[in-house]
Amino acid sequence: MAYTAVDLAAHLQQDVDTATAVLCLKVAADVVFSYTRGQGFNAVTGAPGDDLAAVVLTSAGRMYTNPAHTQQETIDDYTVRYAGFTGWTLPELAVLNTYRRRAA
Repeated sequence: MAYTAVDLAAHLQQDVDTATAVLCLKVAADVVFSYTRGQGFNAVTGAPGDDLAAVVLTSAGRMYTNPAHTQQETIDDYTVRYAGFTGWTLPELAVLNTYRRRAA
């Protein structure tokens, strides 16, 4: 399954810029493909399986909401910490590592 900008908007529960959303989904899919060395992707269509597609969607969501990768901002006494793509979450790693080839 491959997600679209509409799916990303539904996941984020906000309107998205289609071009930016598609780019984030593409980058996330490429990184997932690289991490798994292509395991879990359809050899004909290139689409990830449903579990990998979920990883693509969630990581693309973090990329989309924080494209500058800002970790925090502070103004006077007020500090905001932002989520962003700084690596995989534990649930994402649980999925990804089922496909990753590792040395014995």
